[in-house]
Amino acid sequence: MDKFFRTNSSILVERLDPNFYQPSLVENDKLIKSKGWVELQSLYEASGIGNTSAVERYYSEAADSIPYISGKVIKSFNIDLDECQRISLDSHKNELTKSALKPTDVLVIRKGDMGNACVVPSEVNEANCSSEVIYLKMKASSDPYYLVSYLNCDQGQKAFKRLGRGTIIPGVSLLDVPRLPIPKVSEFVQKYIGDKVRQAEQLRAWAKLLRTSVDAHLNSLNLPINEPPALLNRVSAQTMEDRLDPRPYRTHYLCLVREIEKLPHDSISTLVELASGCPVSSNDFLENSGIPLVRIRNIGFDDFIGLDTGVSQDVYQDATKYQAKDKMIVVGMDGIFRSQFFISDELPMLVNQRVAMLSPQNIRGELLTHWLNRPEGQMQLNQWAVKTTVEHTSLSDIGRVLIPRLDKSLENKLADYLLNARLAYRYAKFLTQVAKTLVEALIEGQLTEQQLIQAQQALEDGDNSFDQAILSKLSAEGYAIEGATPLFSDVDELYSLLEEAAQAEAEE
Repeated sequence: MDKFFRTNSSILVERLDPNFYQPSLVENDKLIKSKGWVELQSLYEASGIGNTSAVERYYSEAADSIPYISGKVIKSFNIDLDECQRISLDSHKNELTKSALKPTDVLVIRKGDMGNACVVPSEVNEANCSSEVIYLKMKASSDPYYLVSYLNCDQGQKAFKRLGRGTIIPGVSLLDVPRLPIPKVSEFVQKYIGDKVRQAEQLRAWAKLLRTSVDAHLNSLNLPINEPPALLNRVSAQTMEDRLDPRPYRTHYLCLVREIEKLPHDSISTLVELASGCPVSSNDFLENSGIPLVRIRNIGFDDFIGLDTGVSQDVYQDATKYQAKDKMIVVGMDGIFRSQFFISDELPMLVNQRVAMLSPQNIRGELLTHWLNRPEGQMQLNQWAVKTTVEHTSLSDIGRVLIPRLDKSLENKLADYLLNARLAYRYAKFLTQVAKTLVEALIEGQLTEQQLIQAQQALEDGDNSFDQAILSKLSAEGYAIEGATPLFSDVDELYSLLEEAAQAEAEE
């Protein structure tokens, strides 16, 4: 952003705050309006701001409770429903009825992470929202998924943030939203772009279904993962090891281990080869370039996240022992002990220090990762952890974690489910990136409406060749960028996963 600039008086409106006239934002506005455009108010029937009153008294954990959506649970294109507070159905229908939401409503964060937008998914029959959120009740003729694709793309983000008012915590007023410029495109183009986001939603729902199915099998073992620890406990000398602090001997930990020992089980040390990651100097870090370096903060439950640091090819080649391999598992050893496994098309990657590397020998990596992320794994990792500022574990303590064993064919079936879930989450992320990039390419003139119309019409006739041609030109850097790595290493695998997700949805 420019600190000093001059503004032509011809573009002055009632806004006197300098941010509105930032040259880059003014140029972005001109770019959007250089082709056909409409005001946002032409796309929705009603709009509003979420609940502004105190809501704590309405919190509920009842089976019929309703998700209460705040700005912090809205990620780009998605709502993290697991992180939502929940309110009673009665308060949703009465005191908070003005901020009630339905599927296909568009939500946009107006304070904090301004501009992040999503559609209320079909799996959410009822929801409510807080005052950080603007909701739009869309017209039947408007595609909400196309709209959020624009709002989340680079030009849409700039256009929305231009509306922000205030200095300490900028926010967007509901009064400014109706005039937000939206690129006007044909219904075919809206559908083509919107379908990418719908497909991402479908893949996420399928991934969740697959994991739920896996958890149903593992939960049937009825291990004591919800037992509260006793306040007082006596421990026999035979139970004690070389730790004299009370933590490893708390009753809920000991109870879980005893119950696992009654089942067929193996310790991790007998199932994998264990090693620690590479001590890479910060002097060798490359920001947003090079071969990705996996650090603790990059290990997510669904995927690797925020991979913003890399290393050079030379550093990577010199660190042969620490190179990630297909189905290798990594476990963060400080803080939260999250686990994730690698898949071949995201390689190469290098594993950083204080990240454990587990190379599975006698168990599928997908299933072992899931066990480690479940309460059975997390409780055992925490049992022997040492706390200073944060929790710390070691390779030897990871190795002593006990894993219940199932019939081999069942383990393989569950591992296949988990692999498909991992791929589904990964491709869902790519599809939302596709939607944003397509809108950006249209605005910048790198792609024509006619190309997308042709692709959509061909898809409706059962021909995906035009769609495949477009997808093959997309990368994390944009559309048709020479030398860039394509988003999809295997478009056929994407189509296959979409077919399976659609079939699963039809069978529900």
